[in-house]
Amino acid sequence: MIPFGAKVKHKYTPLEGIVVARTEWMNGCVQSEVVPNALKDGEPIKVWVDDDDLEVISCLTETEVNGPTGGDRSDHPTGPD
Repeated sequence: MIPFGAKVKHKYTPLEGIVVARTEWMNGCVQSEVVPNALKDGEPIKVWVDDDDLEVISCLTETEVNGPTGGDRSDHPTGPD
């Protein structure tokens, strides 16, 4: 399974981007949503691709994927509770 935040390349097209979501279907098909670096009309494109058709280029660390954990979050827009 391709991890969230992985930079991937499609094996058969020039598509490259970051995995941001995943679906797993009853028939066993696993797909990842890839957000490419390129924009279309100024907006990011989201593409669902079978995991078997993707190659992992690099992976982000857990902190890069999830953001910093613990500590004071008073700088967060929702503020502390």
